[in-house]
Amino acid sequence: VKAAAAAAPPVSRPAVAPTMSVLDESQVFFVALIFFAAIALRVMFFALGPYGDGERAMYPDSYRYVELSEALVGQGAFARSGPETGVVHEPLAQLRQELGQIEPVDAGGFRSEIMRTPGYPALLGATVWLGLGLNGLLIVQCLFSAVSVVLVYGIGRVLLKRPGPALFAAAVVALHPADIIAPTAVLTETCFTLLMLLGLWSVADRETRGIGSTTFGGLMIGLSVLVRPVSIMLGPAVALPEAAVVLVNPGVALETAAVFRAYHEMGQADGDRPRPALEPAPEDARALALALEGTANDLTPAALTLAPAIADVLAAIGAAEGCRLARMTGSGATCFGLFDHGAAARAAAQSIGGAGRQWWCWAGPLAAPRQAALDPRP
Repeated sequence: VKAAAAAAPPVSRPAVAPTMSVLDESQVFFVALIFFAAIALRVMFFALGPYGDGERAMYPDSYRYVELSEALVGQGAFARSGPETGVVHEPLAQLRQELGQIEPVDAGGFRSEIMRTPGYPALLGATVWLGLGLNGLLIVQCLFSAVSVVLVYGIGRVLLKRPGPALFAAAVVALHPADIIAPTAVLTETCFTLLMLLGLWSVADRETRGIGSTTFGGLMIGLSVLVRPVSIMLGPAVALPEAAVVLVNPGVALETAAVFRAYHEMGQADGDRPRPALEPAPEDARALALALEGTANDLTPAALTLAPAIADVLAAIGAAEGCRLARMTGSGATCFGLFDHGAAARAAAQSIGGAGRQWWCWAGPLAAPRQAALDPRP
C-alpha cells in the first residue's frame, strides 16, 4: 500500500485565488506611525485653539447644528425656533413664505427643519447626553479623523494593489492642514468623511469579503447621507460617452431664489418629468443627445424673463458647427453645448467668444478623466 501510494501521481487540486491582506504585517509599523502622528497633530491643534476658547470651534453653520441638537435632546424633535438667518436660508425662507410652503410652528414655537439632515445634530446630542461637552466632541472628532487616515490606506491598498502609494496617500491626509483643522470645528466634515470611507473601504474588496462587508458598507454610506446628503451621488453611475462640451456665460449674474420665484409666478407647477433613456449607456455624443431630446430645463423660461441674453447664448451655441444639444445649466445664466469631440468644441468656443461678444467661453471633455474626448475620432 505504501509503495502504491508513493508511486501514485500527486492529486491535483483546484487553484485558489490568493486573497490580499489589506494591512500587510510589514506595513503595520508605518501605518501605526501615521495613525498616531495624525492623532498627535489634531490633538495639538485642538489644545492650542478650541480647548481654551470654545468659540474658535464655532462657524456660522455650527450654531444651527447646536440648536438642532438641543431640540433633539430637549424636545425630541428635529426642529428649531426663531427666524431664519444666513445668506442662503433667509431668502429661501422668504420665498417659501410667499409661496405658502413654509412649515407651521408648533405649540412650543418650533418649526420642522428641512435645510439640514439629522445625522450630525444627533452626534452632538449624543455628546450632550453623555456629558462630554464641546471638548469631548472635538476629541472624538480627532479620533474619527485619525481612523479615516487608516481607512485611506486600506482603500488605497485594495485599489492600487501596492502598499507604497497607499502609505503615501495616508500620510498626505494625516499631514494635510485642512484635515488637521477640520476635526476641531463643530462642522459635519469629519463625521461625514469617516462614514464615507468606512463604506468605501467595506465595498472596495467585496469580491473576497462577502455579503456581510458589502451590507455594512451600504449601511455606512446610508448613514453618511444623514450627515451630508451629497453622498447620495454614490448611487448608480451613468457611463458618459467620449464627448466634449462648451460652456458659455453672457456675463449675467442670476440669483437662484429669483429664478425660482419667477418660475412659480409663471404658474409652472412641479410634476413628473420624462427621464432620459440612459440604459444602455449612450455610446457617443449623438446617442446622448437623442436620449436627452425629450427632456428640458424647466427653469429656462423663468430665467429668460430675468436675463434675455440667455436666448442669444443658446442660439449661438445651437448654431455652432457640430453642436448636438444646447441647454441652460441649472438656474442660469451659463449654458452648455454638446459636441462629438474636443476639436469641434474648441472651434465652437473660439467662434462664439470671438464674435465681438464679452462672453465667457470654455471648451473641454464631458468626463474629465477621459482625455480621448479632446481629440477627434479617426
